[in-house]
Amino acid sequence: MAGSLKTRLSDLRLRVQDTERDIAFVESLGSVDYLEIAVGIRSFWADKGETSIVRTGKGGLEAIMGEAIAEFKKVNERSDVQGSYHVVVVLPSGNMVAVDEKYYEKFKDRR
Repeated sequence: MAGSLKTRLSDLRLRVQDTERDIAFVESLGSVDYLEIAVGIRSFWADKGETSIVRTGKGGLEAIMGEAIAEFKKVNERSDVQGSYHVVVVLPSGNMVAVDEKYYEKFKDRR
């Protein structure tokens, strides 16, 4: 048991170090436009054969949201989006931070 506790503590220390590097990285940017963003749209009609998508990229939230919406509409042959959105920022360590909906609400498809 003592060995597994030491291993767990070691793993936690590494995660703390990764998090500190992530924080330093984000603070050094000055703009979130350089962060990798992943936008997922889960179709409300997935059980009827529609496809949910995930689009990742850099260049700002509005641009990535627009690409995700366009891809969703194309693969599902829709003129609107009937699905739920999920947005995360992917940090250099691989850690992901969920973005609150209030930050991307204005970029969601309204049709």
